[in-house]
Amino acid sequence: MDEVEVGGTVVRIPDAMVRGAGGQSGRRPGTRPEATAVHLLRDGALTEADELLQEVVATPAATAESWFVSAETASALGATDRAVAAYEAALAHRPDAPGLWWARLGSAALAADRPARAAEAYERAVRVRENSPAGWQRDLARAYAADGRPADAAAVWAEVVDRQARPSERAVAELVRYLVRAGRRKEATRRLHAMLDRDPGTRPLDRVMAANNPELFGRRRDVLHFVQDHLTQIRGAAEESLRGDTDRRSTIWTYWAQGWDAAPAVVAMCHRRLRALAGPDVAALDHDGAARLVRVPPDLDAMGLGHAARSDLLRLELLGRYGGTWIDATCFVTEDPRPHLTRLSAGGFFAFEKAQSTLASWLIVSEADNYLVRMARSALHAYLREYGEWRYYFLFHYVFESLVLCDDEANRLWARSPRGYGRPTAFKKHRAEQADALDLDALFAESFVQKLSHRHSDEALATPGSLLNHLLASY
Repeated sequence: MDEVEVGGTVVRIPDAMVRGAGGQSGRRPGTRPEATAVHLLRDGALTEADELLQEVVATPAATAESWFVSAETASALGATDRAVAAYEAALAHRPDAPGLWWARLGSAALAADRPARAAEAYERAVRVRENSPAGWQRDLARAYAADGRPADAAAVWAEVVDRQARPSERAVAELVRYLVRAGRRKEATRRLHAMLDRDPGTRPLDRVMAANNPELFGRRRDVLHFVQDHLTQIRGAAEESLRGDTDRRSTIWTYWAQGWDAAPAVVAMCHRRLRALAGPDVAALDHDGAARLVRVPPDLDAMGLGHAARSDLLRLELLGRYGGTWIDATCFVTEDPRPHLTRLSAGGFFAFEKAQSTLASWLIVSEADNYLVRMARSALHAYLREYGEWRYYFLFHYVFESLVLCDDEANRLWARSPRGYGRPTAFKKHRAEQADALDLDALFAESFVQKLSHRHSDEALATPGSLLNHLLASY
């Protein structure tokens, strides 16, 4: 099997076609079309080769090899459905094809959003080729997961882990991820503890973190170790008061960097609702508006952080300086939130709990200069200065969790904050379901606020009569 890189994509050419084309590149008069296609690929003419191969496979004389290369060029061009059909034809011509051919069909089927067929193809690839590449196992698990079969995905990774004398952290992490998705959290935790038993670098709090929540353990442990190793520095920087000269504890801060006129439909709807119910106390900020009140330290600002990371830093600056409530732009309030926020602010800090000691950062109520806010701000700044980038999307969550585990005062303050305050993710869970079939009064009563998302909502938006479309039409 020859491999030709064309436009940054590898196209695989079976040996029979390579031999038929000879070792030269360039188009030569009188050569067979298949050979010409190989020469075109060697010259980097992907589209021209693809068009010629489509002509070749349209003839009765098309071979398994020409179908395979036609599938490769279609895949390289992003024509996933055509690629799947061509791989299927190649395999129909050659049932005894090597495992790679089945793996390539699996890859194309995954790209074409056909996970069941992808799983079948990867199963065949693994069965045909003994000691198949680890990547095939990984992709088989991906196909199972995409097809709604997390237990089968976990079984694949369990086999990988059990074959290794010292399983890699990556393999254990994948196994744990799919075990959690399959609802087998106890087994996931057991697998993590077995890995920690083998690791001479394991620390006592690693086990506490694993017992609290086995998901995404590797990156969470990375942050935990950083916070442990830099806790004195973090505490020292957090001693500096953040309190501003204005007390704005009644302010509800919300932020959309690009400007509210450019906000997606879900964000705009949530904003209208918040304004309608709590208008006088809402401070709706964009990039420039936030910059007039607080600023991210220049060295961190120069890192070119994305909107989500920047908003995590901004909420800590605003709450530390002024106090009040931060509410994400994708939060839908089911009633006037102010009476609830007043009650929740009595203890100095509130956020909904997520997975034991981790907070849900989309709604935070805080007094100005709060210890938890100062510590989270200090730890995030230290981590960014150490690594020069926002390494994980949920870095804020991991930092907060680590502080609660490492720092006695942070642990005490978080433990005394209110718990069990409604079910604020009910809307997200039901967003694609028919609104007429739901008890909307009961859903609204779940919590004074519901977290939505402007991402991952395509199915709900495309479903006439869905809860999300009902909300958009009503508010």
